[in-house]
Amino acid sequence: MDFDKGLDPKAMDLDIDPKMMEFDLGGTKCDLDLTKTMDFVLFDEDVSRRFILPSEHHESKKRIAKLVEDGDLMKPLPPLQVILHPDLLQTHWGWDRLLPWMPGFLLFEDYFDYLQQYYVHKYQDVLEYFKQTAEPGPAFLNSLAATKCIKAAARLCTADDGGRIKTADELNRAILEQAKLFSDQNSALTLPARSIVPAACFMCITEEAKYVYNILKMCKKKSGDFREKLWLMKFEFSNKVRQVACHILTTYKGPYWKQVSAAMLGMARETSLARRSLYQNSEDHEEIWHRLLELLIIIKEYFPCDSEINYESVKPLRMKMGAK
Repeated sequence: MDFDKGLDPKAMDLDIDPKMMEFDLGGTKCDLDLTKTMDFVLFDEDVSRRFILPSEHHESKKRIAKLVEDGDLMKPLPPLQVILHPDLLQTHWGWDRLLPWMPGFLLFEDYFDYLQQYYVHKYQDVLEYFKQTAEPGPAFLNSLAATKCIKAAARLCTADDGGRIKTADELNRAILEQAKLFSDQNSALTLPARSIVPAACFMCITEEAKYVYNILKMCKKKSGDFREKLWLMKFEFSNKVRQVACHILTTYKGPYWKQVSAAMLGMARETSLARRSLYQNSEDHEEIWHRLLELLIIIKEYFPCDSEINYESVKPLRMKMGAK
């Protein structure tokens, strides 16, 4: 996939006309205008009827439970529908790592709610990351994250005696410029009162810098074509992550800062885990890593950077169906 051209989210399973204003759904008359759902508003794509059904109408929970019994759930990801069932999610995946978005399994509106829940569960980890025992406030967290990012970038540049990272000089300068502004609390970006989007972006960028630093050390210990190809592949992927993170850092000031922060925190966590398993030849993180980058690209390209998403939720219809 050419990430520079962005993500084309057209993989949804389509089975209804989005212009159909009324239809029968599970015996319930539906007057929801499907062209006003979040999924259609964001992606301009039709919405599969089965995704609108309440989770208890799905066979997914029974099927996921069966996969758990058979030992096939983690390869390496469970079906995304697990997020619709909090008990299965808690037991078989948890809140340490973010399940990435995959089109064609459920509504993005449901995933949107999951992102907010992930943020709530991970916020304490953010405080621990910065060794904060009390709530310091978002401006201070953003400043701490920026300072940490500057240190990680300086460490990487010091280790790069072969000039490998100079190909990303423009990106590096842009990141450092923003980091210095936030470190001094001089950024001109107007953010929602509690937003930690900058802190989450800087955490993501910092973890990428640490990962690239370790890859660089590994390549310096032993030269060869394989090591150079490995370096180039990892460095290019890291640059794509940092490019998207820097873009969101410098532009996003909308109301969905919890969801945006959650996506960044999920990527930062995955990169941190990948760095720790670097010498174990583990590929468990590759699929999650790439899919999380796709999620960040969705946020970059489809989320209004300074306003709400004007959509009608499917939740009232689900409640109506569940009350039958």
